[in-house]
Amino acid sequence: MPIKGGIAHFSSRLKAGLESEGVMVNGLSFKRIYPSFLTAGRPFFEPGTLLADSSEEPLLIDPLNPLTWFAARRELAHKAPDLVLLAYWNVILVPFYLFLEKTCGLKTVFLMHNFSSHERVPFDRVLCRLMLRHADATVTLSGSVHDEVLLHAPFLRSCRLYHPSAEPLQDGERPKSKHDARVEMGLDSDGPWLLFFGYIRPYKGLDMLLKALALLRGRSVRVRLLVAGEFHQPEHGFRRLTRELGIGDIVRFMPGFASQSLAASCFRAADVVVLPYLKATQSGVIQQAYGYDRPVVVTPVGGLREDVIDGETGIVARHCDACSLAHAIERSLLPGFYRTAALAIAGYRRTHSWAGLSRSLKLFLEEVAAP
Repeated sequence: MPIKGGIAHFSSRLKAGLESEGVMVNGLSFKRIYPSFLTAGRPFFEPGTLLADSSEEPLLIDPLNPLTWFAARRELAHKAPDLVLLAYWNVILVPFYLFLEKTCGLKTVFLMHNFSSHERVPFDRVLCRLMLRHADATVTLSGSVHDEVLLHAPFLRSCRLYHPSAEPLQDGERPKSKHDARVEMGLDSDGPWLLFFGYIRPYKGLDMLLKALALLRGRSVRVRLLVAGEFHQPEHGFRRLTRELGIGDIVRFMPGFASQSLAASCFRAADVVVLPYLKATQSGVIQQAYGYDRPVVVTPVGGLREDVIDGETGIVARHCDACSLAHAIERSLLPGFYRTAALAIAGYRRTHSWAGLSRSLKLFLEEVAAP
């Protein structure tokens, strides 16, 4: 699927997992989701892909164009599935999903990546409750989202599952080593390197991470930071902040959307992945880090702490502030932690596999689809 972002990749991988369990899956994809003023003209699809790349999943749907809603309904009527599984993460999808619930005559199950939007949107919870009122069931991937669903839609059957660990991208015959990845990216070969990865948005807390880095420099803790992702905030503001904090020489910015190959290099080059989020449900970045055997440092918000075994697969900061984050990063850099974490992450991945998720989801969907 050429659509950018973690949810699109999750959907593609889930489709493959369900098919491996013998489920016949027909996918419908989006040709646009957000209005252009919200994306500042950034492309909706991954660089270097073509619409034809997703020919097996017709690009029918534009939540902002009701004419495409009727095309999607006709496609569903033609395929006549036992039920419809709808991925939900943003309130902009609610009108289209309400239309489907009212008109397609099929059982609907919502895969809830979020309940409320990360950025504050007026009436988003009210609209989400209205959408769920007509659903048959929900599936959640974290305890925090599951609790919100139970609070706002206690009448619904809901299945709590998990976000599986990523499967690392293999480059050629041999995966790149940490050293090779750093050489390829022009990073100093001696570490340690922290990685902040993904879209840069206000709730992701990059400014707090930069302040934590300044605190670590003040304590003579030797560490560098790689920031790789597409900026949805002014990039120059973060560059100015690094200069004001006196850390411009130890922060490397790699702005722009990271392809799968570049993402693989970023994770392989890092020692620790940091998620300084101010708000969260679950995060695919944690699972990407685990896929490359990298420990994580997270703030104690939302579902992040559910996916981190503190002191084993990573470190959970005590509070959501720069001082606590700096202390958590310092703990992650202690001698021996990296090797210990690798063993714990291997165990975590065995219990959070795509095969396990696909099997559990198949069984739940069969229960919902039963007459």
